[in-house]
This record gives sequence, structure tokens and C-alpha cells, in this order.
Amino acid sequence: MELRTIRDPDYYINCKSLVDVLEYCSALFDDPLFGLRLAQLQEPDVYGCVTALCRAAPTFRDGVASLIDYMPVAHSPAPTMELVEARETVELRWSVRADLGSNIQANYQAALLNLKLFRLIGDAIFVRAM
Repeated sequence: MELRTIRDPDYYINCKSLVDVLEYCSALFDDPLFGLRLAQLQEPDVYGCVTALCRAAPTFRDGVASLIDYMPVAHSPAPTMELVEARETVELRWSVRADLGSNIQANYQAALLNLKLFRLIGDAIFVRAM
């Protein structure tokens, strides 16, 4: 990762570079769950304005739709997400558009951050409804 990336909070970080850093940290610290532990220390606000859009949505479904629609535009172009709705279940599927190599830690981090985001927008929507 370029040194400039660390010094400038507005500098663009290449997706592969970030994935590589997470995998490197996992190996360096001998922690196969590094991505999960990192996400435990983070809040969904790391998604930037995407989190605000999700929180402002009138329904939980609209919040999830905002995540799907704006994540590639405002946070990272790498992931693709789709909502698959069945009669009794709803499934959020995500994949990565580019070859990022091994990205287990990034997947762990994203999974926990997404769960935290869902809890955040769910609580906000249910509180507004009361």
C-alpha cells in the first residue's frame, strides 16, 4: 500500500491492496479470524454516506436496497449484491467483480459489518414506527 494512503484520509485505496493488507495481517498475527476481529472494532459508518442513506430509508427493505444500489458507487466498486426474495425468506447475495486473490478476511469483515448495518437500520426503522 502506498505511504500516501496512510497519511491522506481522502486518498483512494485500491481494493486489492486493502484485501492484501487484511490477509497479511491475518498471517502476521496468526489470526485466522482477523477480519471478524477488525469488524468488531468498527461501526457500519466505515461505509460512509451509504450508511446514512440506509438509515434514512423508510423501510428495512429500502435500506437494504440503498446498500445494494450505492455501495458500488460511494464505497467500493468491487462488490456486487442482489436481493433474492422468496415467499418466506429473503437472501442478500454478494460477490466480487474483480480477481482480488485470497479475500477471506475481507469477506469476514464485510459480513460482520453488514450484520451491524442491518441491526442499525432495523432498530432505527422500528423505533420510528413506534
